[in-house]
Amino acid sequence: MKNLLFILFLVFIFSCKNDELQTKKTLLEYTKKQVRNSNSVVIHDYTTYVKKKNAEYDFQVTKSIYNYITDSTINIDYLYSSVNKDGVEVFRKVWADLDDNDNISRTFPENIDVENGHLTGMTKLHFGNLITNKGFQNNLNGSEILLVSLDTLRGSMFYKTKVNNGSLDINNILPGNYALKIINRRIDLKDNLNKYRSNNLNYFILLNIKGIMDFYEIYFGIGSYGFRNKKLFDETLNENLNLDYLDSDIYYTDQYVESIWNDFTESANYDFIKDFKISFDYKFPVEFKKIDIIPNEITREDVKISYYCY
Repeated sequence: MKNLLFILFLVFIFSCKNDELQTKKTLLEYTKKQVRNSNSVVIHDYTTYVKKKNAEYDFQVTKSIYNYITDSTINIDYLYSSVNKDGVEVFRKVWADLDDNDNISRTFPENIDVENGHLTGMTKLHFGNLITNKGFQNNLNGSEILLVSLDTLRGSMFYKTKVNNGSLDINNILPGNYALKIINRRIDLKDNLNKYRSNNLNYFILLNIKGIMDFYEIYFGIGSYGFRNKKLFDETLNENLNLDYLDSDIYYTDQYVESIWNDFTESANYDFIKDFKISFDYKFPVEFKKIDIIPNEITREDVKISYYCY
């Protein structure tokens, strides 16, 4: 009896290994068709997912107890690498959907090649008063540009350049998810707002901080960076930045603005502060954007930084 159980156990183990090899083969064959250098593709890891009914929802996608393709598998999350034409081994994570025949029907991202992409776009800064229609604009020439990878596989990889003649241009970027930061430290935000608005200036400065914090919460709060102090971040954003324009002359002093910015920098992840060269960014025209760099393509992303008062 013991021998029979042992044999059945070996058959089960062998069957699982065979299924795992077949799953890896499916991922390998699909990925090879999507990249330039197919012979360099390596599947490093994967996780399979199934659809289950849930009391709260109609269904829920959950991790499968069997890490190979079965009749109930609907998605696979996998990590692979391939060598691009520059000889660089590039790692990418892909979310794949399966069809009824257990073949990959589509992936996220759609283009999973590992070749470099290109980022280009026009930049513009605009100050204006919505009541008087007075204002000015320029092309943000000389502004600092930082493009920082949001893919945790690459750590704090970044590209750095400057706006030249009103355009941003970065070539040979590894594909993936990035955050773009543009800041012009030559233009004092408060001084320029003061040309069109003589009071309530700190209200508009705080709106600048709120925009930065909103972006951080959406794109940095989960995944790449997270929070150093989530409670402090929430209090700063949801309580102290619940702004009231009518009372802004009384309550929004320079000291208050500085304390809000300090609370943000104390609550955000320190690596974010270091990677994005965060200093007194709220004092200058600044913009953060999420950018997806697609292999073998030119990504067009125009940036317009606008400040309106009234």
